[in-house]
Amino acid sequence: MKTIIFALDALELTLIDLWRLDEFKQKNFGSYEVVGLEALSTPICFSAILTGKNPSTYGYTLSYLTQNLEQGYPTWLQPLVWVRKRFLRNVKSLGMRRKARTIGLFEAHSRNMTEDQKNLTVLMRLESEGYTVRTDNVPSYDEDAQANFRGRMIHLIGKGFEAREEHVEELLIATRDRWLRNLEVLDSHDLTFIYSPLPDIAHHLVHHEMELMLLERVYRSLIDLPLLFELKDVAVLILSDHGYLHEFDETGKDISAEHSHVGFWSLNVDTEVVPTTIFDFSELIYHLVTT
Repeated sequence: MKTIIFALDALELTLIDLWRLDEFKQKNFGSYEVVGLEALSTPICFSAILTGKNPSTYGYTLSYLTQNLEQGYPTWLQPLVWVRKRFLRNVKSLGMRRKARTIGLFEAHSRNMTEDQKNLTVLMRLESEGYTVRTDNVPSYDEDAQANFRGRMIHLIGKGFEAREEHVEELLIATRDRWLRNLEVLDSHDLTFIYSPLPDIAHHLVHHEMELMLLERVYRSLIDLPLLFELKDVAVLILSDHGYLHEFDETGKDISAEHSHVGFWSLNVDTEVVPTTIFDFSELIYHLVTT
């Protein structure tokens, strides 16, 4: 069956329920456990989704990601990065990466899996069996190393609301554009896999209970994407890599925003494979495409 996967980072089921966004709940839906991983890191979560295995068993680890990141600095500057990590770990961020990028001394390096690791994924398995697969910025697989949405987000945390809101709106436009671009070529692929860093980035940029209006706007904008729930003869799988929980004190300040170990999935067709953990999606994707 022709299949499209729309991965929405940190889509949170409790907020879907709170805001009564039932459009997200397709014919079959539910939550699943994100268990056994080294960290609730987006690329590590998606590596587990794509392979059905724990990424630490094939060397896709936080250490691997960190080493790749540090290679973005020129060789002569890398010792200074090591000193910063070793002896100034508890010092407030010096903004070294941002400053180095500004003056041309840092170039983002890929966080994707190696080719051998990619061979473990359901995407490569499908291609080896003759199915046509299209991916768009899927973490751990074909993520654009030069994309700066998440890097810019880090420097917006704690800044004024208008700056944070502007960044989120820019991401909404980019997500809509990529969704439409993939719809245009949907017919020529057996599997289309699209990723958006929303709503995760919006979650990270909400600092106060009153700012939840921005997050709700993001959720509502996502369900309004053209044809998302109207595609015919196409399996539409919506999934998140983990959830995101907020806790506000008596003043409304967010005091414990963090990723959660519960993800969400939703499917517009019946399936024999019902995911209960993050390691079940590889089998589900294979089943959808080959049925």
